[in-house]
Amino acid sequence: MRNLIDVIDQLRDLWIKSLSDKEVQDNYVEAGNKLGDVAGSISMYEMRKYADSDNALMNWVRWELEYSMRGYRTLSLDDFIEHRKCGAPLKDLAVKREPNEKIFFHASACRQNYYKKIKPGIPRKIIDNRKGRRRE
Repeated sequence: MRNLIDVIDQLRDLWIKSLSDKEVQDNYVEAGNKLGDVAGSISMYEMRKYADSDNALMNWVRWELEYSMRGYRTLSLDDFIEHRKCGAPLKDLAVKREPNEKIFFHASACRQNYYKKIKPGIPRKIIDNRKGRRRE
């Protein structure tokens, strides 16, 4: 099973490397917008409770890494929230970093700040709701 996972990871890496910068940028923006939708509609504390938000965050982490490795400045979660809520432009999108400019990984910082205390697994509330019991 491990070999299959390794092969899938290698194929995904090859696929990502074959994408143009514009395609990577589009995927990065889509991932940021999805997380921005979740984060903009519920509090960050509530966001910790839902598996969908963790999946959206991990997707944003992956695309931010590729986007930044291609030499671009990264955007904050607040940029994506404002973009989705108010239509604010993503003004630093497609802006290359200066030669000595350090990369700032907003997605990783977000994960570290808001998710560091989360235990892996399905939240108890979801399990109880599936069994027909409600937790208050």
